[in-house]
Amino acid sequence: MNKKRMALGVAVSLIICIGLILPSAISEKDKTIKLALSPMEGEDVYPIPVGSTIVHLPNGTTEVYGPQKELILSVEDKDVEMIPTPSGFVKATHVHQVPSGTTIVTTGNTAKAYKVGVCLLTVINHCKSIADKGIDQTRNNNQPKILGRYSDGSGRWIEFATDDSKDTVDHYDGYWTVPSSPPNPDNNVINYLFISMQDNGIIQPVLEYTASGNWKIASWYGSGNDYYHSTKKPVDEGDLIHGIMNYEWAGHLWEWRWTITTTGNGYSTTIHTIDFDDKNMTEQVAFEAYYINGDGDVPGDTLFTNLNIKNNGQRVDVTWVPIVDPADAEYLDDLYVRMYSDYKVRLETAN
Repeated sequence: MNKKRMALGVAVSLIICIGLILPSAISEKDKTIKLALSPMEGEDVYPIPVGSTIVHLPNGTTEVYGPQKELILSVEDKDVEMIPTPSGFVKATHVHQVPSGTTIVTTGNTAKAYKVGVCLLTVINHCKSIADKGIDQTRNNNQPKILGRYSDGSGRWIEFATDDSKDTVDHYDGYWTVPSSPPNPDNNVINYLFISMQDNGIIQPVLEYTASGNWKIASWYGSGNDYYHSTKKPVDEGDLIHGIMNYEWAGHLWEWRWTITTTGNGYSTTIHTIDFDDKNMTEQVAFEAYYINGDGDVPGDTLFTNLNIKNNGQRVDVTWVPIVDPADAEYLDDLYVRMYSDYKVRLETAN
């Protein structure tokens, strides 16, 4: 079998196995983009073909070109909805679902998402500033707050523990159990519980709750330009969750690989990147939420255990700093970050 036929066979197998989108699958749609742009099928994505290129222009327009370089979508980001991520509100055109096992490779202003040698997606960012990128990092001080939230529904890290020592770290993993669901959630509530590491980007094995009553897990990656998450997998209350972030040799280069797994149904979902190394890392344990109006919208206490932060197999000294957002503490009862040890942290709520 020649190399061209082999490559075609790999691509076709990938498309069939994980539900990727072929060019012919795109139909005319309302140009108001409310969901993540993705080369995958699914209820929670806006599908684009495998091999598409997303271009963010300085004038605030996002264009999508198909694999044959044909323009298939052009939208003004001002008309695109902001959607929540574990790193803040982001324009939907800057959020992308990719299959589990995808590797993100960024060079300059261009990021490519690969799976088994197939380029699923290319993102080119010509934006000049954070605001141009569609990432909601600033707030108007005169904007009214609603129970610790801004009127646009903005969320934030409500309570967390952080170690900002900027150590060299090549491994961080931990366990937590899916807590009790919010007792009386509003329609749009979203809660995130995760461990994370940050340097030039943020990597996060994430447990997510939505107001539909569903808990899901996914691996997230934010590079400061666009945000990527792996396929979301369902989990149940009481399931044990294991998040793992590991910097490892991948045969020809070093890469970060992070996975979130549940022992309940055995689901696992992963993302890889080679965008940064293991130097100057900070680590977190966090609870973040969006569209909350009171204690009925937040989950029960979450205990994170066996928090292992290492370099070359040796424990790294950790100095956890507990932080509770003061605005949220005014409206949510019993918020508390209880630190038992370097290995064990509980994020407490009224539930």
